Amino acid sequence: MLKKISLTLFIMLFAFHINAQCWKTIATGDYYTIGLKNDGTLWTWGHYNGYLLGDVYIQTIKPTLVGTDSDWKNIETGLHHTLAIKNDGSLWASGNNINGALGDATYISKYSLTKIGTDADWKIVSAGFDYTMAIKNDGSLWTWGNNSAGQLGIGSGSILNKNVPTRIGTATDWKSIAAGNEHALALKDNGSIWAWGSNDYGELGIPSNIPIFAPKQVGVATDWQSIAAGDQFTIAIKNDGSLWGWGTNYSGQLGDGTNVNKIIPTRIGYDNDWKYISAGLAHTTAIKNNGSLWTWGYNRDGELGDGTIIDKNVPTKIGNSFDWQRVFASNYHSNINKNDSSLWASGHNRYGQLGDGTKIDKYIPIQISCSSLSVSDVNPVSLQIYPNPTKDYFSINAKDVKQVKLYSLDGKLIKEYTPSDKYTIRGISKGIYIIKITDSKEVSSTYKLKIIE
Repeated sequence: MLKKISLTLFIMLFAFHINAQCWKTIATGDYYTIGLKNDGTLWTWGHYNGYLLGDVYIQTIKPTLVGTDSDWKNIETGLHHTLAIKNDGSLWASGNNINGALGDATYISKYSLTKIGTDADWKIVSAGFDYTMAIKNDGSLWTWGNNSAGQLGIGSGSILNKNVPTRIGTATDWKSIAAGNEHALALKDNGSIWAWGSNDYGELGIPSNIPIFAPKQVGVATDWQSIAAGDQFTIAIKNDGSLWGWGTNYSGQLGDGTNVNKIIPTRIGYDNDWKYISAGLAHTTAIKNNGSLWTWGYNRDGELGDGTIIDKNVPTKIGNSFDWQRVFASNYHSNINKNDSSLWASGHNRYGQLGDGTKIDKYIPIQISCSSLSVSDVNPVSLQIYPNPTKDYFSINAKDVKQVKLYSLDGKLIKEYTPSDKYTIRGISKGIYIIKITDSKEVSSTYKLKIIE
């Protein structure tokens, strides 16, 4: 009887593990996605997420655990680089570093999250195409990376790249930031917006088409609430809940009913109930106060989630749900959180960046599981690595194994194996490692392996 009760309890717990809603926040790169769970663990899926998994060519089509740390607080992605802040305020980065976007004083790309400096007072981070901006706890503003269009805001007409965090001015009243492709925006405590960088299409909201190399106020308004930057366009919400946009509008991403660029902040419609916004490459996603989801702009891959692949130049309501919480627009796909912490996605999926286990584009939001490729004690129910702990070799009780890789806990690739009955570990130091197993369907799973002397 006791065994029967224990088994029933295990099944219940296992089912809960599979179905529990767990996503806290999301960040989207070029063709990849990073997710932070409520338990503080970090996960990734799609193309180029190998910058987080120790090998640039790794591609996963379901959420895959990044390391074993569970103290992550915030995440952000550029085109091919990732930033993360831990609970202790330390800053970490990985990815393409050819222009110094990681801020580690080198121009060498990193294939696992690497601590940036020794400061432990980072509050907010935002990543553009190939540069990074951040705010510290004291309200100071910092930037680094590519500066070809003045997007770092260091002034004096400088376009020199920076590979370490560089302070911008002396102000300590910066509230939030938004990094676009090559333009940057920041919101101050007093509700004013400041912008700098490329201005080819009016994306700074300042009437000119020349770059601006230091923060300059956008208009005179001081009632701005939030900002979002896409590729050469900007979306913002005022305190009264009104929606505004400026910059390029070739796909209708501003949402004003036209495809005409705007060089100054232009009101979008007459509604005063906008709550949350996110800007992608050429599309916009937003949530209203009532929890409804709205999208507009480029839609050739279904990123708007309205069931079509037709661009929209006005805000378009998606479905009938009223429990949407946050939106995250990427280049060609969209992610959305609900109030229950469930994750939904639509759009381009040819690299598995939606995380649903396929490479098929989705034209309406589909739910992304919480239970995917975790390193957990539940995994051995269907697959076992044995002996574990081990000192000479390990085996896998599965027939469909295409590839096996051994990683250190910080994501460094230690050894790659071809399918075999036994996988040798001789010469590898004792400790805890991660085994990544990929089957013929390109579905990957990760497991812990303890090597002993």
